[in-house]
Amino acid sequence: TYRRRRGLPAAPAASLGATHYYYSDVLYAPWHCGTAAIPPRWSRFENVPRVAASGLSVEEFAARFEAPGQPVILTGFASGWA
Repeated sequence: TYRRRRGLPAAPAASLGATHYYYSDVLYAPWHCGTAAIPPRWSRFENVPRVAASGLSVEEFAARFEAPGQPVILTGFASGWA
């Protein structure tokens, strides 16, 4: 450290005193975002279309959703897994 290289005495260690907790936005923000209540009015609308995967070809998917960058929820993929 700077003090050691210059031959100075070491700085006193920082003391927390009576405070034994830390507050950090780095720790709090992810927790808050993960546990915050979502108002019901935010989920009233269905903004992303749902399309059955069985009735959609690769070419049609590419033309309708991939090329324009439109989000889509594909349903029915796991129906044959059981």
